[in-house]
This record gives sequence, C-alpha cells and structure tokens, in this order.
Amino acid sequence: MSAFRVLTVAAAAVCLIAPSAEAQGGWRQVYRDAQMNVAIDTGRVSRAGDGAYTVVMRWNYASPRRAESRKPYSRLIQQVQVRCTPAPIRVKRFGMALYSATGTLVEEARALNAGEIRLMDWERLRPRSEGARVYPAVCTTLASLNQRRA
Repeated sequence: MSAFRVLTVAAAAVCLIAPSAEAQGGWRQVYRDAQMNVAIDTGRVSRAGDGAYTVVMRWNYASPRRAESRKPYSRLIQQVQVRCTPAPIRVKRFGMALYSATGTLVEEARALNAGEIRLMDWERLRPRSEGARVYPAVCTTLASLNQRRA
C-alpha cells in the first residue's frame, strides 16, 4: 500500500471519528426510538450542486449488534450522501466505523475517493427498515439547517 493511500485512509478515519465536533456540540439528534438514537454532525454537513448532502451520522444502539466479524458493536459512525429530493429519498453509504460500548474500534471500512462515490448507485430505502424511519428525519433536519444558512 502506498504511503499516499495510507495517509488518505488515515485522514478519512480521523474525519469519521474525530471527537472535536462532538466536544464542540456539533451533533444534533435527528431520530430516537427504543432501539436507537441517531444524530448528525452539523459542523460537517455539505451540499453539492445537485442538491445531495454529505453527512456524518452517529447511530447509538440500545442493544449491541454484530459486525460482519461477529464482534459486538453499539455505535456506528457513518458517512453518507443523502438525496432528499426528488422523492423517494436515496442514499450512498461510503464510510463507516463500528465501536463497542466501551468506545473501542471494532471494525472500519476503507474510505472511498470522490470518483468511487460518484460511480456508486443511489440506494432506495427498504420499506419499514431503520433507514426508512431515520432518513426522512435527517432530510427534515438538513432542510432546516439549509434554510438557516440561506
């Protein structure tokens, strides 16, 4: 692996897990139920010319879940692009890190570059899925943030 690629992956990991935004109060809760609490980092929201947002999300789960490695995790930090309009909502998930209840890194996905993200297909949310419950609230929050910035 080239030094540049190692630095790129390391920088992406720092962006996903850096505590500074949380310490500064950048996280805003967008959804909560008995199983999970979801927040977005309002300090790291960006909007592209096509109207899609890039967002860092934090999913805290009430009960541990199992990663592909079968290790338990309780927190997911995820970087996504969200296209709220036109309906239906669509997402591209391209960065994630899983953490245990004690904050230990459990698993991390390789960060993608802009070209790889551009080539990804937009995912439709499965009816009655967690995403189908969470992303409408994310879009409402993003629209609210966008109105305040305008």
